Amino acid sequence: MIFNKTLCDLANGFLKKKTDLCQAIPFQGKKRNHMNTIQITFPNQFVLGLLCCFFSLTAYSQSQDIVANIREISEKDGLRYREIFCSYQDHEGFLWLGTQYGLAKYDGNDFTYFTKEKDGLESNAIHQIIEDEAGVLWLVSYDFEITHFWVDGLSFLDTRTGRVFGREEVPPPLGPGLKNFDIVTIMPSDRHRVNCFDRDFSFHPYVPGKGLLAARRVPGVDISNSSAPYTSFGSEQDGFTLGRAFYEAGFHGASDWIDKPDQQFSLFHRQEDGSYLGIHRRSPEVIYRYSASGQRSPLGLPAPPRSSQKYYSFAKYRQSDRSIWYASNKDFFVYFPKTGGYLDFRKEYPDYFRTKTIKDIHFGKDGLVFVSTTYGLYIIQVRPNPFAHFLYNDLRSASQEQLSSCRTILQMGEKLLVGYYPNNYSVFDLGNGKEVRRDGGVMPFPLIPYKEGVLLYGHSDHLVKWWFGDGKQEFINQLKPGARLWSLHLCKDSTLLIGSEAGLGRWKEGMEMMGDYEKSKGFPALRTSTVYQFLDTGGEGLLLATSSGIYQMDEAAGVTARYWSGGQGKHYFPFDDVLHVFREKNSPGKKETSVYWVSTQGGGLIKWDKAAGRCRQFTTDDGLPSDIIYAVYADKNGLLWMPTYNGLAAFDRQKEQFRVYTTNDGLSHNEFNRNSHYQADDGRLYFGGLNGVNAFYPSDLLKGQSNDSISLHVGQNENTGRPLVHITSFRQFDGRTEKFVEQPDTFLQKPSITIRPGITYSTLTMSMLDFIDPQHVRFEYKFDDCNCPWRPISGHTLELNDLSPGSRTLLIKGQNTKSLRESEVREIPIFILKPFYLKGWFICAGLFFLAGSFFLFHKYKSRRLARRKEALEKEVERRTAIILEQKRALAADEKKIKEQAAEIKKLGMVIHMSKFAPEDVEWLNQLESIIRDKMPDSSFKAQDLAAAMHHSRSQFYRKLKSLTGLTPGAWLQETRLQKAKELLEKNELDSVKAVAYEVGIKPGYFAEAYRKRFGKLPSEY
Repeated sequence: MIFNKTLCDLANGFLKKKTDLCQAIPFQGKKRNHMNTIQITFPNQFVLGLLCCFFSLTAYSQSQDIVANIREISEKDGLRYREIFCSYQDHEGFLWLGTQYGLAKYDGNDFTYFTKEKDGLESNAIHQIIEDEAGVLWLVSYDFEITHFWVDGLSFLDTRTGRVFGREEVPPPLGPGLKNFDIVTIMPSDRHRVNCFDRDFSFHPYVPGKGLLAARRVPGVDISNSSAPYTSFGSEQDGFTLGRAFYEAGFHGASDWIDKPDQQFSLFHRQEDGSYLGIHRRSPEVIYRYSASGQRSPLGLPAPPRSSQKYYSFAKYRQSDRSIWYASNKDFFVYFPKTGGYLDFRKEYPDYFRTKTIKDIHFGKDGLVFVSTTYGLYIIQVRPNPFAHFLYNDLRSASQEQLSSCRTILQMGEKLLVGYYPNNYSVFDLGNGKEVRRDGGVMPFPLIPYKEGVLLYGHSDHLVKWWFGDGKQEFINQLKPGARLWSLHLCKDSTLLIGSEAGLGRWKEGMEMMGDYEKSKGFPALRTSTVYQFLDTGGEGLLLATSSGIYQMDEAAGVTARYWSGGQGKHYFPFDDVLHVFREKNSPGKKETSVYWVSTQGGGLIKWDKAAGRCRQFTTDDGLPSDIIYAVYADKNGLLWMPTYNGLAAFDRQKEQFRVYTTNDGLSHNEFNRNSHYQADDGRLYFGGLNGVNAFYPSDLLKGQSNDSISLHVGQNENTGRPLVHITSFRQFDGRTEKFVEQPDTFLQKPSITIRPGITYSTLTMSMLDFIDPQHVRFEYKFDDCNCPWRPISGHTLELNDLSPGSRTLLIKGQNTKSLRESEVREIPIFILKPFYLKGWFICAGLFFLAGSFFLFHKYKSRRLARRKEALEKEVERRTAIILEQKRALAADEKKIKEQAAEIKKLGMVIHMSKFAPEDVEWLNQLESIIRDKMPDSSFKAQDLAAAMHHSRSQFYRKLKSLTGLTPGAWLQETRLQKAKELLEKNELDSVKAVAYEVGIKPGYFAEAYRKRFGKLPSEY
């Protein structure tokens, strides 16, 4: 429980005869730029004192100060062995786990295992992992006894190749000196990553290529009374002197070295003021601050650790955020000495840590903490909570009735007024976040400033004028009984527009009751709708967000337009139940915008271009956490912020991508409320929900956005800061052997793919080394020679098949859909080899074979043609006889042909132009000119003549028939045949076929048509 001093003072006020409880609370109206002051007094100090005292016992005003994201890695994620001794994140960002049964490599998605039996480790029990400057992992196994331990097994793993080798086969690049060296323990230091200690407690720095350097001593350490192989010193020196000596030598947090029987002590960091932090395992306070001279004082933890067994307590200091991490068999917490932030993991996350023994804490890259336990690995990300909370309750311990469901938020200068269920309001000092006033019996909703010292608010279906300073209230009769008020808007003429569950009302000073708004009769649906918001658009008047669409309103003319799902043209809007409308601000130098962003109760977010009548709808299919959105606000960076039914959504309008924040990110509750939102002049946003108010500056969330999936920074591009896509495995399936071919680990360092004939398909597995949110990582690919969009990859494995031979480049990129962070594009060369039948020698042999076959075929064809020639000569003789017979038949029909010719002449083919009027002669000349131009075109038909002469077909037919007596088809045919006769008589062309093409008659039809017209064949010329 949080007892606010101000509230307690108020509660005791009734003991005084005259208690001045006045407070000056400045407030800023929405339409004012100057500050005003309201005097607050209370008429009944006794009642108020009791109320304040009661509420001080039931409400929380303290917010969470630390947010933790925790991911558990266990058997369900593919971990074979649940007990983890140690962990280590290498220079590329891959995670290595030491277990009782071997080493595991983890990329955020999959595990790769190394064992003594399969890979040649000296021991399967891995208790320590250290990486040297060459990227080689030292895998250390210790043999433990009650009082001491020593190195029992030492193996090496080259992270570049994946090769494991033991001490007996250390390759020359690692250097000499390890084969016969008896190592007691191995410790990293500031200067050298690896230091090997011998039985004399001398340490040998290790440098790749040079091996172990000459033995060195830790300055200031007396080892005269030590007895090897003990790793704890038995000298007369006190623990602080030993710890400081090791710390100054670069060995930080060497707790196992300073393990004296009477002083189980570890020094783990020196502070900026020269003091040291240390852990005393047998002291009740455990963690102390030591002055430079060794004087100690308790650190003053919020909850001192409980007594612990000797070998199950240790503390580590993380320099990046100056935090202390303490673990024992009973406690596990993180503490920030500078800010006082404290998080007890066993208390806050009992399902994770209550029954588990913590073996090791490793600080990974970019803020991740890897906790090795007897039941799996835990990956922790802690950061300060970017959200400030008002009226916050712990969701785990508070009942639903104890939660404060907020409806009203109004900032008044440096004070914040919050109205919440059940019928309460509180005032907070924004300077320190403390509650300075509380009252019960009323929840002012909706609420707006009216005059200096006066507020207007809704109380169910009543309107109330509230003199905030002295508590005086004046109730104005309801608009309609039972019609709850939802929104208020003060017009320039001081008329108050009232939005309720029964449409619009109005009130003005002097009216005893609210009245109907008469200027909306043209829109009967509005009278039964809930009005949630009045948006002042300036020159375009007001927009009303209602349960039946959006209405346009002018203070003088009244309601003038409706935009809804039944509207036509520009009055169409895709969803009717509208909660809030935000108008885009004008860009400098550009014309006024008509784009609005609309939040709806079930229809998601809608981008509405009001002038153009266009809408673009975004729903859960596009990344929204819910289709119920309570409000839309923009920050100075152009992002839209929306409280929803299931979390807080941020929308990047340029990329059209959503980022979702939940209780895991520090929110007090995932469900927000209608009309419980406010944006201050400094850009701070206040969103109320089922558990108080969440207040934040968007810039604070954007600063921490890169840490939301913090491991994405591992292995990032140095120039762009974007994470890299790591190829974690590559396999090919050989269709001839029907087996997978594993590629060597060297491929993973500098991958290029060669696909040989017979390879059915190849699979690439990739990772962005996201250890917190791998489920939010998506990959896409395409080829550099393909002008096509990026294609999504299902999961994190890409299958390649049916690729054409040649050289190409595969492009892969990843994105975390939660943090909206994109990776660098990974380029992988691909060489698809040709099968033998596409190679040069095979093609040459094939051509030679084809040439020989052609020669043989030619000889065979020549003989066959000779036989056919003989047969054709006989056929010519037969057909010649037939032609002579046809000629005789044609002569017999000569009389008939002449009669046909005479008939055609009679029809007017031979036309004397003198018979026609001049305009008819000109018309016929134009027609003849068109036919001459189009004559070679066999597709030019009689119907095309009408179009060419700019006549309709019927008009053209009548005119030509009246002048010539011929139809258009007959006229066109006769003209072509006359031209053919002329060409044949002049013998200007080489063949009859050429004549046929010249006049636009198909050769197969030409001879017969010509014979019918002129009585002989064209070939007779």
